[in-house]
Amino acid sequence: MDNVYTRSKFEAESYVLNAISRGLDGYVLRMGNLMPRFSDGVFQENISDNSFINKLAAFIKIGVIPNYILNSMLEFTPVDYAANAIYRITTHPTYRNRIFHLYNYKTVSTKKYIKILKKLNYKIDVVDENKFKEKINEVLQDENSKNLLNNLLNDFNRDLHLDFNNDIIIKSKFTIKYLRKIKFKWPRISNKYLIRFINLLKRVM
Repeated sequence: MDNVYTRSKFEAESYVLNAISRGLDGYVLRMGNLMPRFSDGVFQENISDNSFINKLAAFIKIGVIPNYILNSMLEFTPVDYAANAIYRITTHPTYRNRIFHLYNYKTVSTKKYIKILKKLNYKIDVVDENKFKEKINEVLQDENSKNLLNNLLNDFNRDLHLDFNNDIIIKSKFTIKYLRKIKFKWPRISNKYLIRFINLLKRVM
């Protein structure tokens, strides 16, 4: 709660929930990692402002990725599916619960993502932690290239170990069950979708 963004979300939800308790017909919709449309791969115009995309592009720019994050899961919540989920919920109201986690739980492993990168001829090596640290230090000491790490700096601990909060497990059983009941299912992220996504990365490379 010492994070300003997290605190603001908490306080905003508190206001909404208090209003609901007084009769407001409202919802708290906790959105996932909004990504390109599933239908055609189109995404926001200001893609260079997207933190998730910049982080993935950073690994390509430096050419290495540590092996200890290969089993980390990447979440892609296509924005068109998210919009449909919002529509379905608001047109099928429930008074039992007014809080929903709208994120695509059908995640993709970093290992699969890297495999597709290599198929598309991107040069990125999977290295052990020591070699990764050596590469990071090398980049940091080069005035011309250290800016490549700008989008990863907040994820490093003091030992240059990447911390992507893998200890946090997000659950959305109620939301998944409710969405299925009102005829909505999240898509499985296909190779075609990932290829379209990776092609978007060229805009921030």
